[in-house]
Amino acid sequence: MKIEIRRFPGKLGKTVFVEDENAAVSVDFVVLVAAIAGIGIAAVITTWNGVEAQSTKFNDCMAIHKKLHNKDNLDYQTRLKRIQRQCARL
Repeated sequence: MKIEIRRFPGKLGKTVFVEDENAAVSVDFVVLVAAIAGIGIAAVITTWNGVEAQSTKFNDCMAIHKKLHNKDNLDYQTRLKRIQRQCARL
């Protein structure tokens, strides 16, 4: 990437430099992507424990469902109510 520097006479005899701004845009993009990644990681860390607890409860409920489903020859509605009562205790 070529940086073009031109000299122009400025106020009070000072020299003003004009530079290519592509590098500044790249830095802004990297900072933006890092911020988005940081927010994503923070969201995962915040919700990790709750998701893990709910998945454990769901797994336990599915084990109860399997146990009660294979045990009884009741109709579907009766079995479903029994399973819901068991899973509500978790």
